[in-house]
Amino acid sequence: MKGTLHRAGRTPLCLLFAVAIAALAGCTRGTTVDSGWAPGVPTGQSFGNVLVIGVTPDFNTRCRFERLLVDSLQKAGARAVTSCSRMT
Repeated sequence: MKGTLHRAGRTPLCLLFAVAIAALAGCTRGTTVDSGWAPGVPTGQSFGNVLVIGVTPDFNTRCRFERLLVDSLQKAGARAVTSCSRMT
């Protein structure tokens, strides 16, 4: 029983380590963007309203994230609302 508890406690640490390695791998110098728009596509478009939707099983964490992102969008001049304010 003791070995099972010890192994279960290591799982979050192993998951954190795996996420950290994946994040570092995403920061490699070999990543480049060749083009952001296809030829002939209008680039001066903007959105009138943005609904921010976070995805997590924890309602409080979701709402905190959504509010933070909405605040940033509003400071940049966009109109944005949280999904927490629109649905339960």
